[in-house]
Amino acid sequence: MSTRTIHWSASTASTNDLALAAATTASPGTVWLADHQRQGRGRRTSAGQRTWISPAGTSVLMSILLRPVLPFEQAPLLTMSTAVACGEVLGELAPVRLKWPNDLLLGGLKLGGILTEARVDHGRPSVVIGVGINVNTPAEALQAPAATSLLAHTGRHHDRLSLVHRLANAIEARGAELPGDGTLGPLWRRWQAMSDMDGRRVKIQAAGPMSGSEAVVVGVSSRGHLRVSVEGRAPVELRSGEVVFLP
Repeated sequence: MSTRTIHWSASTASTNDLALAAATTASPGTVWLADHQRQGRGRRTSAGQRTWISPAGTSVLMSILLRPVLPFEQAPLLTMSTAVACGEVLGELAPVRLKWPNDLLLGGLKLGGILTEARVDHGRPSVVIGVGINVNTPAEALQAPAATSLLAHTGRHHDRLSLVHRLANAIEARGAELPGDGTLGPLWRRWQAMSDMDGRRVKIQAAGPMSGSEAVVVGVSSRGHLRVSVEGRAPVELRSGEVVFLP
């Protein structure tokens, strides 16, 4: 059985920061784990950098280092392969769904999120994937009304360290399945099967002229782009940004 190095901190600013700082020397598959993050980051939006806040001792707060055999510009596909990995592992415990591009949903509420960051040193790319999941967070301690946890949904506590090992194994395995041709390859249909996107009315939050537009989601392309139709027109693809579900 292969071994994995896990660095654990009782409290840290951000596990992604720790991983990025060690990316040139650490082995691929190394995990940084924290019981509490003081400055956990979410995705950067037009409104600024989001934060991921979680009570100490309740969540999976992890970052894993990968050195994928992919062109550097295809690194964003690792966010979606990681979403598939998380959906598969967590799906054994609860009916987790995926929201483009990086959210894990449960019962229509946010269970977790993924943050992918990359760096290149002397032509050598390293990708750090941060995963934050509300695991044993009591409902009354959740930091946002649109959030949930495995505990709140299932009514029981879950072994966080066991989840970390299973998630790390799955993230590596699914990342290795990306074909390197700019598509999700065999992961595309698996992402679609767990998607909570098709047919949803959304408001677009992205740079460019479509920002603020309301649209209907048509699907996700094999390249990981969100396909939306605005006012019944032919679908267009969003390569980045995010969307907010509308009633």
